[in-house]
Amino acid sequence: TTPLCGPSRASILTGQYSNHHGVYRNASPFGANEFVETSTVALWLQSVGYRTALFGKYMNGYDTRWTTPSTPHIPPGWTTWSAMKSPGYYDYFLVENGVAVKYNAAPSDYGTDVLRERAKTFMQGSVAAGQPFFAWVGFYAPHAPFTPAPRHIGLFANIAPWRPASFNEADVSDKPAWVQAWNSMPAALIASDDKDRMDALESLLAVDEAIGGEPQYGITGLLEEVSNLGIERDTIVIYMGDNGYAWGEHRMTQKTRVYEEQIRPPFMVKYPRLVPQPRVDKSIVANIDIAPTLSELAGVTPPDPVDGRSFVRVLDGTESAWRTHILIQGYNSPVGSEYAAVTDGVRKYVECEPGDREYYDLTIDPLEMDSAHNAPQNATITATMAGQLRKIRPTWPADVP
Repeated sequence: TTPLCGPSRASILTGQYSNHHGVYRNASPFGANEFVETSTVALWLQSVGYRTALFGKYMNGYDTRWTTPSTPHIPPGWTTWSAMKSPGYYDYFLVENGVAVKYNAAPSDYGTDVLRERAKTFMQGSVAAGQPFFAWVGFYAPHAPFTPAPRHIGLFANIAPWRPASFNEADVSDKPAWVQAWNSMPAALIASDDKDRMDALESLLAVDEAIGGEPQYGITGLLEEVSNLGIERDTIVIYMGDNGYAWGEHRMTQKTRVYEEQIRPPFMVKYPRLVPQPRVDKSIVANIDIAPTLSELAGVTPPDPVDGRSFVRVLDGTESAWRTHILIQGYNSPVGSEYAAVTDGVRKYVECEPGDREYYDLTIDPLEMDSAHNAPQNATITATMAGQLRKIRPTWPADVP
């Protein structure tokens, strides 16, 4: 709902949009390091007997919440805390329940592998203690600086460059002014981006192994561990990213924008109790839905209002009145060009300050090459979606911080 690390993670933890939990950016002002930690899904689940744990990346700016030699900061609600002080693949500190432990540059220190084993140990201990658990495993991969494990270096060396029709888009006259102000990507940036994409894909191989295991390297994955512990039927596993990423589409790299590549991260759920057979579901589910879903399954009511909804009945197929649209918003794209948008999964209407508009029908224009906001035949639908936007966020754009 806000395609950027810190705001998205705050939404996962609270079930709220950015304009309600107050985290708009990764850094101050209104940054992730200012996230209010007094009411999160970890606290809610812990209150009804769950063991809770976080492994890896927490919030951007976590390392600014204390100053050495003070004891490292641990947010309330976590039984086990193993967060990266500053996320990395090598040469990082893990705050292990209040003690900062240094990891260096040996192959055994590779972050994805370390977090995998920490999470498995926690699950084993929870099952041995007969307690339900919630584990947030925040792998740093495939974040920049894209760094594959030694065993995976070079495995994507021959992958074809990413060149959809929207790559380095030639004509952006239909886009907001801040997009039009961008120059085409120079050859040096394109070459660097191609190398980054190769390294990012290679860095994901260790994540694949952490989830599904790899006998070649003697790795037991988290899903295998759940099965080995005999809790597969009653364990919900949510696999997702906190934002998407652009590799040159519309002349862009990275994230924060409203385009499909950035707002649609991977999202997969495994829960045999309610979903006995694999399927694809087109219901509009977002990061704000994680906290209310886990709360319902745990039998606890969030003490604060949430914007998301539990998707339990989406999982079991009994939902009769699921949402038809959702809000997407961004605050630093760049500063001064904040946006708010609504999408029904096919049609997307965008308002970008100071007055630009976009509208796309993905059945006609899946790569968002030509905004149709000025087309006379779209006047009714854009007006309707503008109303939907203000129903969700009635004070837009006056509420932009």
